[in-house]
Amino acid sequence: MDYFRSSFKSVLSSQRTEDQISYATTIERLVDRIQSSSLLEDRRDASRALKALSRKYRVEVGAQGMNALCQILQTDSADMEIISYALETLCNITSPHLFDEEGFIFSSLFIKVNFKILLISSVLLIREASWR
Repeated sequence: MDYFRSSFKSVLSSQRTEDQISYATTIERLVDRIQSSSLLEDRRDASRALKALSRKYRVEVGAQGMNALCQILQTDSADMEIISYALETLCNITSPHLFDEEGFIFSSLFIKVNFKILLISSVLLIREASWR
């Protein structure tokens, strides 16, 4: 009986590892699409998918996608839809209220670079002006 339990556990644990690897490669591909795509629609679709994945796999998205999200805020500031996806993804990654220590780590990494704070504040000012 122990033989079946150990084999069952090994199958389940290897399946979780394969799922984590597949999500890591999916996140890597989405980040690559954001960084290298020339079409706004492709970047928008990739950022929408990255936002959806950031709720469950926030460590992977934060580790791989933080710079790509900042790139979106720099280059695509005219498109409010992709900006909202990027800001929501950053909120999912850096929120300490939803998660424990990881939110503080990503927040401190984000704050260390001064232009990122200025970038978000300028995007929010532009967005506020478009709401009025």
